[in-house]
Amino acid sequence: NGLGHSVWTDQFNAIKHVSGSNTLSTIRQMKKISIIVFALTMVACASTDRPTPFVTNDSRSTLDANPLTIPTSDWGSNANITLEMALTAARNNSPALKAAQFRIVAQQHTQRAAGQYPNPEMTLGNEKIGLSQPVILGGDLASKEKVAAAQLGIVEAEYQQAILQVDATLRGAFASLLMLQLANGYQAQRLVLTNQSLSIVRAQVDAGEIARGATTTLLLEQASLQAQQDALSLQLDSARHQLATLVGAASNDFVAIGELNTIVKLPKLKELLANIEQLPAVAKSLSQAQVAKMQQDLAYAQAIPDFNIELFYTADEQVEASVLFELPLSGRRRELHRSARQQLLAAQSDADLSAQQMRIALQGMYAQLKQATNAYSRASTVVIGTLQQQLLLTQSRFEAGDISMASLNDAESMLLSAQISSLEAWLNMILAWQQVRSVVRT
Repeated sequence: NGLGHSVWTDQFNAIKHVSGSNTLSTIRQMKKISIIVFALTMVACASTDRPTPFVTNDSRSTLDANPLTIPTSDWGSNANITLEMALTAARNNSPALKAAQFRIVAQQHTQRAAGQYPNPEMTLGNEKIGLSQPVILGGDLASKEKVAAAQLGIVEAEYQQAILQVDATLRGAFASLLMLQLANGYQAQRLVLTNQSLSIVRAQVDAGEIARGATTTLLLEQASLQAQQDALSLQLDSARHQLATLVGAASNDFVAIGELNTIVKLPKLKELLANIEQLPAVAKSLSQAQVAKMQQDLAYAQAIPDFNIELFYTADEQVEASVLFELPLSGRRRELHRSARQQLLAAQSDADLSAQQMRIALQGMYAQLKQATNAYSRASTVVIGTLQQQLLLTQSRFEAGDISMASLNDAESMLLSAQISSLEAWLNMILAWQQVRSVVRT
């Protein structure tokens, strides 16, 4: 066809220019070269070690595409942010996840390259023109592709680990912001009640009903509450900045919304221990053991030496052929295979150790989580429930005229203080939960 005619014409002109021979001699050279190329092509195609390509042409566009196509959220001022919104934005904004995704794509290309047959080499000299084609024996190419596939399992497990870390960090930051928002509101109410009580006592002092020293206790309490309010405000601003950094928001003037109990969601410990190999940290160790297994198979396949077929067309119009191969005399390949076997045993032991350590770690983290959960349950039900009942009695006595407004304010302030303590217990529970969530995918 036209394309083939153009290619052969270019080659014809190039060889004629280099050799300086006449047209008839050049045609004979082209025939000999075409015979060499055809022979080497047939050798390569006839090799039984040529593996199946890793991807089809249709899927290559997926591999080559940028894996990060979701735009990062840009939240405006005074926006209400849910946990789901924050999780999505944090994943899109995480450098760790981006790096892990690119490593996966890179390893996919590496796997594809591992299964490709070596390119032939061409020699151009004054006296001869030659081609050399490596011939791979022993399943070498297929073993290399399996090694690369097993290594892909490692980077995929690392990606799952990165997701867990990003999610756990984000959930912890979101929970801290949610807790501090509520605590800041409760503290502000306590300060308002103290100011009211102080106003009442001052009016009584001005009326001569009580001594001036009666305001001292309330003034000290007011100063203490104001200091606590300032500290909470600083912590609240810090929590907003942290969450804004994690999600990549241009503004940190937003409000976290959600129920406290919806943040915590974990499977049962027995279910996790029964499927310990599915946890990303353990899965990574198992993938490393699989890589060692494939490398052992590769070392076994490489025990069969490869060879090169070399064909040369000389200046006197002769074709020379030779075979270049390694003589396995030193025992190097045997030692490499034995080394790969020991590496496999070591990797399998490391995988067993990883599973053992994960079981111990999970049991310890679940014990801490249970302890923190019990503490939060006591603070949120027993203590607050008791103070709520006491407040109802105090309100009844106030309405009956038995006690003053200041006494009622003290009861309300005590309940608000208990609610803040309950929030702190809830945050401790979240921190214990975050440790579990950093290794468990729900």
